[in-house]
Amino acid sequence: MKDTALGEIAEFIRNGKSVKQTDGSGGLPITRIETISNGFINTQKFGFANLELQGNEDWLLNEGDILVSHINSTKHLGKCAIYQEHSGKIIHGMNLLNFRCKKDRAYPQYIFYALNSQRLKRQIPKITKNSVNQSSFTVTNFKQLVIPLSPLEEQKRIAAILDKADAVRQKRKEAIALTEELLRSTFLDMFGDPVTNPKGWEKVTFSQIVKGKMRNGLSPSSKGTYEGQVLTLSAITQGSFDISERKIANFDILPPKDKMLYKSDFLVCRGNGNINLVGCGRFPDDEYLNTMFPDTIIGVPIDYKIIDKNFLETLWNTPFIRRQIEKKARTTNGTYKINQTILSGIQLVLPPLKLQAQFSSVYQALKAMNRKLRLSLSNDLFDSLLQKAFRGEL
Repeated sequence: MKDTALGEIAEFIRNGKSVKQTDGSGGLPITRIETISNGFINTQKFGFANLELQGNEDWLLNEGDILVSHINSTKHLGKCAIYQEHSGKIIHGMNLLNFRCKKDRAYPQYIFYALNSQRLKRQIPKITKNSVNQSSFTVTNFKQLVIPLSPLEEQKRIAAILDKADAVRQKRKEAIALTEELLRSTFLDMFGDPVTNPKGWEKVTFSQIVKGKMRNGLSPSSKGTYEGQVLTLSAITQGSFDISERKIANFDILPPKDKMLYKSDFLVCRGNGNINLVGCGRFPDDEYLNTMFPDTIIGVPIDYKIIDKNFLETLWNTPFIRRQIEKKARTTNGTYKINQTILSGIQLVLPPLKLQAQFSSVYQALKAMNRKLRLSLSNDLFDSLLQKAFRGEL
């Protein structure tokens, strides 16, 4: 194996087509950051802008193209997915890089696995530029990263071994995705599409389900003298609440109790560089009274005599809510923001609490199944095999 810069084996590495994507549009599907958030091309997470094939041929993904996240939260930088033609015609959109290999030197599936190796991932922080709400790296710097490159036939042999091991993992991932889709389908069956509200449910504003006072979190300070644990935005913007997304920080004041994590509080992202993430909302899965939320999150006490938390969290992730948030969000220095006033005015549908509770039972059962599937993912075993492959031990 010979250490080789990515730029040497790339036909090109480039950003995608810049086009405004809107709900309700049709045409060819367009990739967005969320399309590869799970390490594969998720056909449920495309954008649309009424694009037709004519005039966009150069932006179509080709067999073996590798999409790479280069602007995201730090944890997700470098995440990638490989395109296969059975996925249909797809336009390469902004905020993901397309790495197209020189096929006479590099086997795409081998390169995909190399990009997922710890050796490559350890190089990412060295080229990363951090800002308040997101991190990024440039194409120029990405091209300079190195991977161990074997002769082409050896690349194919290694990729075939890793494919077999990964197949087991992917089946479990597909099962996880199915539980999530079943939850969405159950919601629509029971309550209808909130956009059209075919069942005529009562409509209320968000302020009407709040019990108590909304509050912004506490901002860390480099000069602060009080140390504490604080969530990062990734804790609530990656599909489910993740308490591991926290860090130690200093604060100017002793963190007050109302900034700590209570499982009864709905946590809403109030600022992000990605408009798709501003307004994301999640409930903590437990009480964490040694951890606070930052000033980029709004903590909302919910009145459970009016609304069920599992119903609210599911409703909050529908296009009905997303459309309102994205329309009302304001931009400051490249950051999309909402405030408590905007949040208070978001419209919700409110079915009878008894029906919400029935949905909540289904929600809990599917989430339990989801957690079990996630625990059974053979990630550690696969990662061990991956590292051996790029040490020349397979």
